[in-house]
Amino acid sequence: MQICKDKVVTIHYVLRGDDNQVIDDSHNTSPLQYIHGNNYLLTKLEEQLEGKSEGDTLHADLSAADGYGEYNNDLVLTVPRENFETDMPIEAGMKFHAMTEQGP
Repeated sequence: MQICKDKVVTIHYVLRGDDNQVIDDSHNTSPLQYIHGNNYLLTKLEEQLEGKSEGDTLHADLSAADGYGEYNNDLVLTVPRENFETDMPIEAGMKFHAMTEQGP
């Protein structure tokens, strides 16, 4: 069966950075499952997956513009330490989700 709109698709992927270093690899966890053509994946990636069949391999080279955009330092939010619980360990590289006036 070929990948097309509204089909449930399960894929394994390896995400690499500009330096070809592995950033994420679904083979170490579980495959990604999504409904094709419903904006669950990046548009350019869905376009390249369209029509592929089980067992096919795809090498997709996407630019930052094809993804979530170039890094924008204006979107970095500095949060004072006192906004966190005092006994909460915070280390470099940790990620947090926050709600702002502009949304999450």
